[in-house]
Amino acid sequence: MSIRTEACLLPAQSLVCYEISFAGGASSRYNPLMAPEFQHLEKLPLAERIQLVEDLWDSIAQTSGEGLPIPEWQKAELERRRQEYLRNPESARPWSEIKRSILESKG
Repeated sequence: MSIRTEACLLPAQSLVCYEISFAGGASSRYNPLMAPEFQHLEKLPLAERIQLVEDLWDSIAQTSGEGLPIPEWQKAELERRRQEYLRNPESARPWSEIKRSILESKG
């Protein structure tokens, strides 16, 4: 058995992932960020893991979002922006204009 480590870089931190190779060519990865009950999912083929993520995301998108926690800082920022709009409605731009501006800036 051999153990190979690799750096899995994440914003503002460094993490080490482990790949354990066994005799006969079998190997197993260990990702310390993943909850233990989900570690077995890393053994699925890549296509199946991608499909699983897509299915999970679709199920999230179908929920109403009720009960989803919103941090206080985000609530305060939304209220600040709302108050700014109420003071000066002309400062707002429609999404179509903003999107066009972004696309034009990318060339």
